[in-house]
Amino acid sequence: RDWTKSGTFTSSGTTQFDSSLTQNLGPTTFNNIIINKSSGTISLVGAITSSTDLTISSGTLTTGSGNYSITINRDFSQTGGTLIGNASNIFVGRNWSNTGTFTVGTSTVQFNGSSSQSISTANFFNVIFSNSGTKSLSGTITVSGDWTNSSTINPGTSSVIFNKSGNTYFSGNSDVYNLTISGGDTITMAGNDTITISSLGSFIENGYLSGRIRNVQNLNSAGTSYEFGKIGAVVSYSGVSPGTTTIVRNTGTTVSGLTQALKRYFDISASTNSGLNITLKFNYRDPIELNGQTESNLKLWKRPAGFVSWQKQSSSVVNTVNDTVSLSGVSSLSTWGISSTDRKSTRLNSSHVSESRMPSSA
Repeated sequence: RDWTKSGTFTSSGTTQFDSSLTQNLGPTTFNNIIINKSSGTISLVGAITSSTDLTISSGTLTTGSGNYSITINRDFSQTGGTLIGNASNIFVGRNWSNTGTFTVGTSTVQFNGSSSQSISTANFFNVIFSNSGTKSLSGTITVSGDWTNSSTINPGTSSVIFNKSGNTYFSGNSDVYNLTISGGDTITMAGNDTITISSLGSFIENGYLSGRIRNVQNLNSAGTSYEFGKIGAVVSYSGVSPGTTTIVRNTGTTVSGLTQALKRYFDISASTNSGLNITLKFNYRDPIELNGQTESNLKLWKRPAGFVSWQKQSSSVVNTVNDTVSLSGVSSLSTWGISSTDRKSTRLNSSHVSESRMPSSA
């Protein structure tokens, strides 16, 4: 029934647990593990390691009241049954495939392989991607806790959904295809870490992202409205094509030199960045980003590349119903803030610093 070990256990084969009884499993390193129980639960009473794979086809495996860890050096495969994660750490060295039930609790699953890893449709609480192996995602990845990445992610055409009710911590530059933040979830990015939405992907922000999100589009069709993955910026043009254009949306903070402004700004760069005729439309979030500004008086402000001074765009138009600010006739792209405050700022050149009223120019 129970598995306890006080001596040395060495195996090059497979250990299968197929009893219908309730079982306790003590700390052991196995070569390969299969859980195939017609009924009953296996409860860990110590940490276990599989030198190769862990497969669950039926029955229940729980990490126990001690929140013992599971280390899988190669593949985790679950075709049925239940894995109960509690508050344990689960380490996976290669691939994750799960069509059974994973009760995540407050567990942390860490993908720490040095070779390529594949993660198919899954639910996680905390998830960590580490080590040098590329992590390839497929299907839908749902996260109800925190996300930490120090590896390389290949998002494929997967969807990542954050559905925590509360605050989620997000660390590490990460590529995703589709990203959804469910209502009630606020993601706080670490430092200058950035989420990049794939060029064909999209962003659904029912909750809120405080930090940096990025999208790249090739603007090569005049008159087309490019939505940049729905990160909150729409760009169209006539005449000269800007070509490959990158937008980084920054939220949760004001931009340097424009502190009396919304807690949202946009950095835009383009392959061709002069002689343009561009129309911009930026979304903002009311009221959480207003930062004391008068919404009906909001205007775009531009900081040209290479300058620290800001130029008020007097011809920009705010739509307080749709929470947008738009501007036409833009000849070059740079950094853009949103403010209702006329202010003085500092312009810096090679010889001196001067303070002057901001001019109005696109």
